[in-house]
Amino acid sequence: MLFLVLAYSILPFLYLISYVGLPLLPDSFLEMGYTIYAIWSFFVCFYLALQLLDHRKIRAFLIAIFWMGATYPLVNIPFSFWYEDFDYSRTMDAYINADLNYLNQEDVYYSQYRLLNNVLSPIEPGKVGVTDLFFVGFGSDAAQDVFMKEIGHVQRAMNKSLGASGRSVVLINNLKTIDTIPLASSSNLRIALNHIGSKMNREEDVVLLYLTSHGSINHELSVNMWPLELNDVRPEDIKAYLDDAGIRWRIILISACYSGGFIDALQDDYSLILTAAAADKASFGCTHENEYTYFGEALFRSIEDRPYQFIENFSEAIEKIRQREQSENLTPSDPQLFVGSSMKEKLKLLEQDMVRYAPERFAAY
Repeated sequence: MLFLVLAYSILPFLYLISYVGLPLLPDSFLEMGYTIYAIWSFFVCFYLALQLLDHRKIRAFLIAIFWMGATYPLVNIPFSFWYEDFDYSRTMDAYINADLNYLNQEDVYYSQYRLLNNVLSPIEPGKVGVTDLFFVGFGSDAAQDVFMKEIGHVQRAMNKSLGASGRSVVLINNLKTIDTIPLASSSNLRIALNHIGSKMNREEDVVLLYLTSHGSINHELSVNMWPLELNDVRPEDIKAYLDDAGIRWRIILISACYSGGFIDALQDDYSLILTAAAADKASFGCTHENEYTYFGEALFRSIEDRPYQFIENFSEAIEKIRQREQSENLTPSDPQLFVGSSMKEKLKLLEQDMVRYAPERFAAY
């Protein structure tokens, strides 16, 4: 009995170490990491057994093997004496019956041309001699309403306070918008950026691209509109779409876990990139009932009635996030800000034109 008590007290702690520490290793070292962890765990058990059995090595060796085997089910197999095995089919059936039983996938796919035309045709061209701001919003995970709501709030802020009215478009994955707003898919993002590129004065104007979704440790942005099968978005995809559209001046804001991993692929002298988290950190606020993620709220919930300065406002948002996470005892997400050398001067021109043409361009949305 003493052996079982020790086994079930100590080994789960060792398993916890493996779950927290090993995923942080690079992929090329992961197998070696698990091997070293297994050997280390065995010797911990062997040492404890030696102390309990008065240094009888053979018995200690057998007990160590028994300990590791006995605790494996504790963390890997949902035995009924611990809890009832969860039936995922019941949740999926409820999801399907409640909301998706009417979804005609073919209709959804074939409606994209019409929906894209509806939102892209009204886009106004940039004015020669003025640094205009264009906005593209991309909320791509339908599993939680927060991404849909955040994109809507950000678009309204861009139109009303940053002069993007008439030059903004959003793509959203959500059942509530599936008949009225184009899908936030990789293909639709490419089409939208191509159209924006054709409307802007490419040497003058700036595009602000705002992406909000779940992010993976492999640095991909989740694109989810179940039961449709859509491709996730990689940083290389975003760069290719912007390059192909001829969009030179870029402000890219990414609200997603691990989004700092997008910076290396996207950075250049003509870009500003702000991410909600470092490459190895999670961000917060992506719950169904929220209006914003923490990142989106810090940036856009309350834009003050004063001349907008991008780098200053973005830096203030980073500090707001840091303070909020600290007050809630959360692991810091460590937002990342990159500003290209040429982009610093372009932002000054954009900010000047936003003030100069305020009466004309800042009409309420």
